[in-house]
Amino acid sequence: MRHLLIPAALFILTGCQSAAPTNSATSHHASPAQAQIGAGATFKRFAPRYPISAARRGLEGCATIAYTLTPANEIKDVLVIDSSDEVFATEAVTVLPKWNWSVVPAEHLIRPIRLQTRFEFCLQDGSGHCTPEALATGTECRGEDLVISSGSMIKKVSW
Repeated sequence: MRHLLIPAALFILTGCQSAAPTNSATSHHASPAQAQIGAGATFKRFAPRYPISAARRGLEGCATIAYTLTPANEIKDVLVIDSSDEVFATEAVTVLPKWNWSVVPAEHLIRPIRLQTRFEFCLQDGSGHCTPEALATGTECRGEDLVISSGSMIKKVSW
């Protein structure tokens, strides 16, 4: 029985992984954060991990985080602007320093820049409600710079 539980647990955790990393340099449209930093500034950012506790409860939500990017490529003055649940705010705040800010050219960071990003946490169910277009409205959180963390619900199978 124990041998079945370990693969099942790994399968469930894999289902809660976030969307693939996004590279703002390869996007056809610059994100508001990239536009504020400056044209030609490229950096990779990825969605936060979908909180397993939220996925287990079938909970979707959002968090809008304001933060300052310093010329030393550090994230400072982090402030939760909006959040539908504390678990989403925690994951959003945790991912910010992990983004690869060091690749932003120094000429684009002459002084600290105040940025704001909205994180949407959405459970995929095949309905299409986790697309950027669908998430543009009907959310509790404000902000145009959107990062989507999507998870999947996996039913537990009893043997």
